[in-house]
Amino acid sequence: MKPTTNQPSKNVGKKAKIVQNEVTNDLLTSLDSFFDKKLKLFFYISLALTTLFAAMLFEVRVSLTGDDAMYIIRASDFIHEFKYPDFQGPLYPIVLSPFVLIFGINVLMLKLVSFVFILLQTTFFYFAFKKKVPASLLVISMILSSLNAYLLYFASQTYNEAFFMVLQSLFFLFFFKYYIVENEGESATNLGIKTDIKQALIIGLLLVLMGLTRSIGYVALAAVILYFIFDKKWIRLAYSIGSFSIFYFLFQGLKSLLWNDADVQFKNQANSLLLKNYYNAAQGNEDFAGYLMRIVDNSQLYISKHLYMMFGLRPDLAIQPNITTLTIITYAIFIVAIVLVFKQNRFLFFTGIYLVAMMGATFLVLQKTWDQGRFIVTYLPLIILFLFSAFYYLSKLKNFKMLQFLPYLLAVILLFSSFARTSERSKITRDILSKNLNGNMLYGFTPDWTHYLQMSKWAAENIPDSLGVACRKPSISFIYGEGREFIGIFRMLTTDLNTALIKVKNTDAQVLAVNMRELEEKKVPAAIVSALRIMTHSFVTGSKKDANGNDIEYYLYGVYRVPWESVQGIVSILDEYGVFYSLNAEVFDYIKTTVKNGETVEFSAISPDDLLNDLKVKKVKYVIMASLRKNPNVKDGMTINTVDRYLYFIQLKYPSAFRIVNQIGDNEDEPAQLIEVLYSN
Repeated sequence: MKPTTNQPSKNVGKKAKIVQNEVTNDLLTSLDSFFDKKLKLFFYISLALTTLFAAMLFEVRVSLTGDDAMYIIRASDFIHEFKYPDFQGPLYPIVLSPFVLIFGINVLMLKLVSFVFILLQTTFFYFAFKKKVPASLLVISMILSSLNAYLLYFASQTYNEAFFMVLQSLFFLFFFKYYIVENEGESATNLGIKTDIKQALIIGLLLVLMGLTRSIGYVALAAVILYFIFDKKWIRLAYSIGSFSIFYFLFQGLKSLLWNDADVQFKNQANSLLLKNYYNAAQGNEDFAGYLMRIVDNSQLYISKHLYMMFGLRPDLAIQPNITTLTIITYAIFIVAIVLVFKQNRFLFFTGIYLVAMMGATFLVLQKTWDQGRFIVTYLPLIILFLFSAFYYLSKLKNFKMLQFLPYLLAVILLFSSFARTSERSKITRDILSKNLNGNMLYGFTPDWTHYLQMSKWAAENIPDSLGVACRKPSISFIYGEGREFIGIFRMLTTDLNTALIKVKNTDAQVLAVNMRELEEKKVPAAIVSALRIMTHSFVTGSKKDANGNDIEYYLYGVYRVPWESVQGIVSILDEYGVFYSLNAEVFDYIKTTVKNGETVEFSAISPDDLLNDLKVKKVKYVIMASLRKNPNVKDGMTINTVDRYLYFIQLKYPSAFRIVNQIGDNEDEPAQLIEVLYSN
């Protein structure tokens, strides 16, 4: 007699038993079952670890980049002057502004806001991925993130990273809830057109808020578009784009109404990011090949260097070589994960698309010279989750079941490496924090920064507010100068050679170019050097750099407008001393052909009068010139020399233009000087 549907045969029963045994004996399934039952406990553990280690790594000092201090300044300007916080994402300074209103420029209180944001990020991340991904993967990501020194660093900084991560986790939470289903055949929440519109409005609002916090946040819309294209959900795609557009243009309209500013948020940033060299506009904009090279270079920097530093698997050093093999392997793991989760887990598939969009755009737009791990740290919990999913789903396949221990072995390795790195950092931070809280706010800074900050404070106390003080890091000077405004000198004012050529040709004089190194080496009489100085039109500079961006050979030419009656006398002296010069009208092109061995060098023109006029327009009367190190951890004589070069090129034409008013620190001990600009000279 054949069995009925309610009476399975012995064979069916045996088959069911075998399947059950396979499930029971599956290591991943067993561990998932364990973690799933204890998931809330592990969430509380990760929250406790985040709180503990964030407290152990807490810093009162502002960072040396100065960007975090700029958020405080913009928050203060917004709340006190209702000044729109442009350039960087405007939302974070607006969020900080009520705290500035209540507590003033209280760095400690503002940093505690970020501490709270990190705890909120941990919470929302848990609820976003709970029951959406295998429990073991979620636990691994939460625990490793809660121990990570690089991520927890932003729990005590006034950067926008912590706040952005909160919005990012909220975005995942609602996007998963509304638009992604776990199994084929199911439908996402759909209660009618009103509900669909409401859901789309929430997603659109979150996307705009992410973009208003960090401009790269707008790229999240691309991830949404790509996912709906893959999922063939055209109505949801239209709703999402429409919702985003509504909130974006509402904000633009509000900004135009309140601040009379109709520019898009990232216009100024985009103009800067298009440059080949952010600090030398004369080199022009990047071309297609340059953008491709950016992706390659930044992949090397942020994957083989920063990501593996975050994992604790590479030394915590600012300067270290890229490892191409490591970058390729990581990309390969990522590709494996994308392929495996495409049908296995739609939540992880969207996570992968999001990472491709956000990190791809990051690598495309960033200047290689910036080299800061904070540009990818906001994605670290997602990166851990996604990379581990490759090993998880690969070992789920029949032919790779012997590798099921691998995700947990890797997790243990990263657990110990991350803990070691965090413990190492916390020992240093704990000592510094203790001294800072006891009133020694400069403890922990290297001498170069100590002298710079002391000079900022001295200038704030001794120079009237009506006289402008310029420096390289005005935002940091603002914090340690007790709220006094400083003027930034961030980069040289340079001109491309074609533009400079047009200017120099529009003069009723002979154009003369001289190799300035030879003027000194061949001991040309001081009278000729002084005469040329008065006739200076501009200086043409160029340099070859090593792999670390340091100059290995430097070219400097003076370009002069010589009165016709003086040409013969000056030229005869230059001939006598064997100094290179050119009277060619196309003098700039001629200079470019003089580079040794035909090597390519990027040249730019610098006008000392333009530099001096820039200071005058900004009402700069004093300048802080410091010895800030390029590599903060190494005293090797390599300094951030933007201000030095700025004054140097002015002084080449006007040797009496400056006077030292004050110096803090010995000449051999990375001093800071306050320089007065003597416009009358």
